Amino acid sequence: MPFLARESISGWAFLNNSVASPAFFSSIALITFFTEVRILLLRAILFSLCLSFCLTLFLAELVFAIVFTYSLLVL
Repeated sequence: MPFLARESISGWAFLNNSVASPAFFSSIALITFFTEVRILLLRAILFSLCLSFCLTLFLAELVFAIVFTYSLLVL
């Protein structure tokens, strides 16, 4: 598992001593957890931005359609 050595210094100790310390695996679990949480938060923010952009476009088209229809009826 050479990829463990690039993650942290404790990875080197794991590879050199061939000892699976619980602290090492719990640190990897924490890193993975916080990475997943960060990805989920970024996805939620991106989704909300896209949704607000689409709603803004929809409302702008709706206002344009109302104003255009009103101007056709009045003129």
